[in-house]
Amino acid sequence: MFFCENCKSSISSPSKVWDIVEQEDKRGTLVEFRVALLECNRCGRKSLQNLGKTKLIVIRKERWDELNEEVKLLREKVKVLEEKLELSELTYKMEMLSLEVEDLKKGKRSLEREISNLLK
Repeated sequence: MFFCENCKSSISSPSKVWDIVEQEDKRGTLVEFRVALLECNRCGRKSLQNLGKTKLIVIRKERWDELNEEVKLLREKVKVLEEKLELSELTYKMEMLSLEVEDLKKGKRSLEREISNLLK
């Protein structure tokens, strides 16, 4: 929701929104501003409002392609590492369950001895 700077009445939506790109410094950094034109239905005043800005940089297409390829390779590496981690976690759980099974077997043998002694 927007408000008129003159009469403070509410303006439901801007009449127009556009982007303006300006150079910020000599290193090639650009700033993209999103601007809205507000028109008050009550007093008729028109005003501009800055909706935000985003910093941009310009790079060669070849460099962009290199970076995309690097990202692709890194994603594949992450997937492999996640699979290895999952396998490692499952192996650990299996070992813990095996130890628990061994403990239960020992407990079973102990109980069987006790029952056999009681039945004698």
